[in-house]
Amino acid sequence: MSNDGMSDRLSKLRQIPQMAAQDHRLYLNDEGQDRRLQSLNRAERRKLAKEGRWLSNEYHRHMQAIAKSGAGYPIDQILRQMAIEYTNRYAASGLHNQPLSFNYFEPFCEIDFIRGSIAPYARPAKEIDHLFSVTDFFDYLTSSCSDDFTISKLIEIPEGQALHFTCSGDVTDFTFLIAQGREFVMSGFSMIRHGSFVHSYILGGAIYNEEEWATLVESDHSLELVDVPPWKQLFLSEVRARTGNRSGPPIPLEGTNRTQRTVVASEMDLTTGKHVARAYMTETENAFEVVSDDPNLFDYLDSTDETAKTLSILQKKVEAAAVLWSLSEAMLQLPSYFAFKLNLDRKTAHAAGVSFRTQKKGGKGIGVQFKNIASLEIVDDLETAVRAFTPPHYKMDTTGFWRRLDNASEGKGPSGERVKGRTWVKRQADWRSDVGDERTIYIKSTIAAAKVEISDHLRRASEVEHRSDTPDGDSGVVYVLRCALMADEIYKVGWTSGTANQRADELSRATGVPSAFIVVKYWKHSDPRGLEKNIHALLDQYRLNIRREFFKVPYSALNRIIESEIKRLSILE
Repeated sequence: MSNDGMSDRLSKLRQIPQMAAQDHRLYLNDEGQDRRLQSLNRAERRKLAKEGRWLSNEYHRHMQAIAKSGAGYPIDQILRQMAIEYTNRYAASGLHNQPLSFNYFEPFCEIDFIRGSIAPYARPAKEIDHLFSVTDFFDYLTSSCSDDFTISKLIEIPEGQALHFTCSGDVTDFTFLIAQGREFVMSGFSMIRHGSFVHSYILGGAIYNEEEWATLVESDHSLELVDVPPWKQLFLSEVRARTGNRSGPPIPLEGTNRTQRTVVASEMDLTTGKHVARAYMTETENAFEVVSDDPNLFDYLDSTDETAKTLSILQKKVEAAAVLWSLSEAMLQLPSYFAFKLNLDRKTAHAAGVSFRTQKKGGKGIGVQFKNIASLEIVDDLETAVRAFTPPHYKMDTTGFWRRLDNASEGKGPSGERVKGRTWVKRQADWRSDVGDERTIYIKSTIAAAKVEISDHLRRASEVEHRSDTPDGDSGVVYVLRCALMADEIYKVGWTSGTANQRADELSRATGVPSAFIVVKYWKHSDPRGLEKNIHALLDQYRLNIRREFFKVPYSALNRIIESEIKRLSILE
């Protein structure tokens, strides 16, 4: 880990006298009495015992408060689990018995003293919670929308604030293929910046079939003291005795039955773009199995050769999990994803009747305030690309945005560098934090939904341009419509005495329709009702429901059938 930053964050611990910082087990005599207290008289021991009871109550109160705080999602609850464990170890065994996970979760905690004492405890740092669609996020990552991202951009996120991102929907909706063909699911992701270092962790796990899970449950391994510093051995020996020296069954990830809860943690240097340290931790009832390539974890080993050998073994295990580190790097783009917006020009929005003042605000839930981060922005210039700013609740200034140019044209980047096909437009506008006393959870509206909304606005705007479409006399039109959220190649074919756009608008307002209908094509005809009957007869094999006018057919074939029938009927006339 980055030692300088860690040293600064733990500076308060240097105020604790060495005697108080040590594990009390190191001072027990054969009768189990603390040798440090033998020189005290009876009154002093009573006073110390009274202070000890007060301190114990304070520790209990602090740990209860930590447990009851947070949004309650698995990604912030694992941080509380860790903070409580660290606090418990400070209270029970001094400063030097923290688990290996401390190196990775300590950056997400604040170390403070219980008021009126030098007794340390750990609590989660200030947190900002988010909900997002993991499918929509990876659609964003694999599109050109994310092309402008660089790792150095993370210097813009607030320092010392834990950003929690919880995957909405079913945790098993989206899986990643890892080593040996096994699937991995993700529940959430957290990140925090300290200086030029970003610390992060993923909460997820590998999926096992029933037989494999049963084997994991039955294989209750013994807890071995391997590569353990001498000053931890007394403490861990007591833990082994309390747990029967067994690891216990695997802990399933919340929302799953056969996924072992796993933490994938890392630290990245923003100046080099490289990992400083990585670890993954699989959880059982009594322990975490930790695989890490952090050399600082083995400073206590006397032999350089022994350290190198241990690190070499762990390095191979870490490299075997390459997909997980790539996943971790990809998740670092979540702040940029939350800032991303599609653009709709103001003229089109006005024509579509969009109300600029009416936007989704989220609303109050049970003990929480939800606020939406939109994926659609109304702009004056459609040439404007994506706004490159940090979301307003991060309390950051905007930095500007890219404007697209012709591919052959040359523009300037944020630092004045020459770039092809685009130019950087500077903009500064301070965003004030809107986080109140009540916990706020930010929900990212999906980019996919924004695309559908844009299609809807474009359709409504085009309706204004087609008001003159109204057929004369008793004539009408046969139309082909499609709902943007329906599966591909499903079309509605019908007729109307009005215009196709009017019919699409009527259907779009109907209850139960997930999104607006879009006019694909229409044909004016003197007998549209009769033409519809002929066309439906030809399309009968593609009909999805005998009572409905929806057909599953490639559009090229659908268009060909309709126009061939219109041509055939015109010849007969």
